[in-house]
Parts: sequence; C-alpha cells; structure tokens
Amino acid sequence: MDDLIEDSLPKLDFQIPFLKKYVDDMILSIPQGGTEQLLQVFNNYDTYLQFTIENEDEQHSVPFLDTKLIRKEDNTIITSWYTKPGASGRFLHYESYHHQRHKINLVLGMKNRIVRTSHPTLCTQNMHTLFERFKKSGYPPKLLNSLLFNRSHINDNDNPPGITTPLKYFSVPYLDKDNIFNSSNMIYCMTCLDCDKKYIGQTCRKLKDRITAHKSDIRNNKQSCTLARHVVDHNHSIDYENVKILDTENNLHKRLFLEMAHIFKEDNTMNARTDIESLSILYTYLLSLDKDNNTHDRSLGVTI
Repeated sequence: MDDLIEDSLPKLDFQIPFLKKYVDDMILSIPQGGTEQLLQVFNNYDTYLQFTIENEDEQHSVPFLDTKLIRKEDNTIITSWYTKPGASGRFLHYESYHHQRHKINLVLGMKNRIVRTSHPTLCTQNMHTLFERFKKSGYPPKLLNSLLFNRSHINDNDNPPGITTPLKYFSVPYLDKDNIFNSSNMIYCMTCLDCDKKYIGQTCRKLKDRITAHKSDIRNNKQSCTLARHVVDHNHSIDYENVKILDTENNLHKRLFLEMAHIFKEDNTMNARTDIESLSILYTYLLSLDKDNNTHDRSLGVTI
C-alpha cells in the first residue's frame, strides 16, 4: 500500500489535503470532481488491486473502520462511533454461563470504545444507543446505568465520560539487596569503575557464583569473555558490589532473548556485537523504535 500511494499520488492533477490508511482501507480528502481520476489512477497500479470509493452521504459523513467521520460546515472533521448497517448489534447475553466480571468488562470495553472514537457532542447519544443494545441482550438497566452513566466519570459541564489516562501494569521482581547475590536466572549489568562501559550478561547460576567465574576469567586472561578482555586490555576494574538486575527469567531461551535485547538497547556496552547476531531484524527494528522514543522523551524532559 505504501508503494501504491507513493506511485499514484504524483500522477493526480490535484493535491490530497490528507490521507490515512489502515491495512487496505484508506480515507482521504479530494476536491469535487476528482473521484473518477483518483479511482482510475489507483486501479491502474496493478490489475490485481482494484478499489471502490464510498463518498460522503447527505449528512457529509463517511465511515472508516469503526468510526464515522463527519465534515462540518466549516470543513472541520469530528468523529463518531460507527457500526455497519448489517451488524446484529448483539453482545454476549447476560444470562449466558460466563463469569460476571466478563460481562462487566464487555460493557466497560464498549463504553471505552465510544469515548475514544466519539466527539464529546455525540458521546451521550452513542452511549444511549449502546445502552439499548445491551438491554436487548438481557443486561439489567440498573447495571447499565451504573456502568455507562456513572457520574464520577462525567465532567462538571455535563459532557459525556471523558478519556482518562490509561493505567499500565507490569511486574517488577522483588530482590532484597542482601539476597541479590544469592539470586539466579537473571539478566544482569555491571559497570566499569574506570570508564563508562557496561557489561550485560545472563546466568542461571547464583549471581555470586557468576561473579566468581568472571574474576577467574580475568585472572586466567580468558579471551572468550568480553568483560575479562576489557579489564585486562585496559587495566580497568569492575564494580562487583553494585550489580544491577535488569530482568529475571527461568526459561533459558527467553533469558537469552532478553539478554540480547538489553545489549542492543545499551549504546555503551563492552559486549561484542556478535552477542546479538541471533536477534532477528524484526526485533532490532522494534527495539530501535523504542530506543528512539526513550531518547526523545529524555530530551524533552531536559528541555522543559
């Protein structure tokens, strides 16, 4: 689709004010009279790729995925929740043999979809539509009122429920400082006392045993260990007392992947680049995006 768009747009006699796509669906704005040329150019790209166009209706609206875009008189666009005319409008029935929390989460999930896709002026109307659809699926009106029209989620100006910042949960392993060196199955990071280089490794053994092995490699000048090579070649010392635990994972294959991911994301590592050669190009791309975003966030924080 990216190639098609890049090839086709320069062939048009007019400019496209905006174009958004999702997989093979596109929504775009074109001047009046440009429909025929647009369809011809796009369909000439490949005989196996043929498009159809859905124009604005009388209300100046057009559906796109599960939203409806509505063009107002001043040419600004607002969105609304949308379902296809042929949709059944049925949900998991309230009397079905499912746990109560599944039914409540279904209602809250649909409510959240409306809040996120609907302009504030249309949100209440869509919430009432959702209320009626759940009611037809056997949900008690009292429960629906509590979930859909809870006053605690409505702004003081009687706007419909607003979008709140989503909560994100993740697990953090608890490691008592005194017991860190007795912990195992981890990805760890050690820093050099004489420079800013870091070493990232993984071990299934107790951390104190792995540190003992590192010290032995240094004494014996084992060239197979990049940490030992760094210490010997530069006559540096490692901070063994302040080892940082990056992750804990019992599964070897997952642990090896996490080790490669942390090495890739660390710009100042003493690890060899061959340590991440098994990391697929897809993961390196995703990790690069994540690293770029984190760098951008940090720069914003400093600037502000």
